[in-house]
Amino acid sequence: MAATDTRGEAGAAGQETATDAGAPTDLPSGGTSAGGTSAGGMSAGGASAVGGTAAGGESSAGAAGSSGKPGIDPRVLVIDAFTDCNADIDPIDGRVGSWTPLPATKEFKVGTAPKPSWLNQTCGVWVTGPCADCGEMGLSVSLSPQTYDLSRFSGLRVSYESESTIMLRIQAKNNGSHSFATTAAIPPGGPQSVATVLFDKFSPAPNFEGIDKADAIQILIAHSGLFGIGVHKLELVP
Repeated sequence: MAATDTRGEAGAAGQETATDAGAPTDLPSGGTSAGGTSAGGMSAGGASAVGGTAAGGESSAGAAGSSGKPGIDPRVLVIDAFTDCNADIDPIDGRVGSWTPLPATKEFKVGTAPKPSWLNQTCGVWVTGPCADCGEMGLSVSLSPQTYDLSRFSGLRVSYESESTIMLRIQAKNNGSHSFATTAAIPPGGPQSVATVLFDKFSPAPNFEGIDKADAIQILIAHSGLFGIGVHKLELVP
């Protein structure tokens, strides 16, 4: 972990982070807030699936059936839970891909925690390090060499530990170009933090091709400086 460790007070086990893009958390200096209403072919999923702490420390999610989507095999929902402790995602439902760092990321690791200062020592993917005036920092996970249709689902859920403000971003592909839809800021969190964001809470760029043409999901560090994030699970919301 980097020189300054601020994760100890960031969250408690079983906590789920509220991520209402209509009222985003202020970004640190240098970040970009992406909120507002959805457009550009986004999939409407109803109210944001965010809750408090459920019995036994599990995070509560909103009414999963409110979007009216048909039942989905739960195995299809898990993009990666790092059960194999490597960079490749689970080859399910035609998804094929792996985790990579975004261009300005300095330190990247997949596997066990890079340092004992991380409170969650289970397998995952980490980016850490100091960076001043950097470009895009964070993680990207590819879903398919072509495109993968996310419109069958309602949103994304990420289990993470972070001392940095983060954002989720969908990368869509049309021939050789890419376009993006991004969430509002998601605050730092402790070792069992979970953030759930429905697709209708993503803010698409004007040229966004739509979630049915997704080829990657990215987790952005929302500011430069000392940062660190560990991701332990990435899921789709039915």
